[in-house]
Amino acid sequence: MPKKIAVMHVTNAYALGGAEKLVFDIASNMDKTKFDVFVCSIGGRRDNLRKKLRRDLQNQGIKTISLDKAPRQQRLRAVLKLAKILRENKIDIIHTHCPSPDFYGRLAAFISRVPLVFSTIHNTEGYSLRNEKILGYLTTKYIAISLQVQKYAVRNLQIPVHKIALIYNGIDMNAFKKPLIVKQDKLAELGIPANKKIITNIGRVAEQKGQLYLMQAAKNILKEFPNVHFLILGDDQTDQKLA
Repeated sequence: MPKKIAVMHVTNAYALGGAEKLVFDIASNMDKTKFDVFVCSIGGRRDNLRKKLRRDLQNQGIKTISLDKAPRQQRLRAVLKLAKILRENKIDIIHTHCPSPDFYGRLAAFISRVPLVFSTIHNTEGYSLRNEKILGYLTTKYIAISLQVQKYAVRNLQIPVHKIALIYNGIDMNAFKKPLIVKQDKLAELGIPANKKIITNIGRVAEQKGQLYLMQAAKNILKEFPNVHFLILGDDQTDQKLA
């Protein structure tokens, strides 16, 4: 039987952020007869959500690891610890997601001589031109999740366009075929009249997500359409800083 290709995804944490969701989806859908799949987090959240997410991945045959790194501490130790894990598991491909995992993952991959190093750029802020000028030499290929992200990578990070693959985030349409809630029941739970037209914003509550613009627009919309109700759904805490 041919040896499986060992692939490790490196992410910030076992959480429900956009990048993490993409990592879990990719790992879950990889052919386990061909790939030995690992997911490694930089941070070490200690809550029930983290435990559940790790358990869900493990139930699919995915190996989960955490460096348990504290924010802004023990950077060198984290790199060396990850390099050791890569060597011990004979990782063939490392795929990093977001700035902190990019930093630790690519340095560790260089130390442990991982043959292929991929880095997905998930955002149009938070990345460092200085870092990419150095770590870009250690990167086999970049992946941009949108055309705007690709333009940002070329313009702001000075990554050669030929080194970037544009791959849009996949969506499992089967997850949306069956309603998860009864709309009228949920409206009643939230105290919203059933006859209201609902406009919903889903995303982490932060300046970058643009909820401020929605609130500004809502004032004008309600003047003409008073039967509209606005919902903002998202975590009101900023991203955990792991650098």
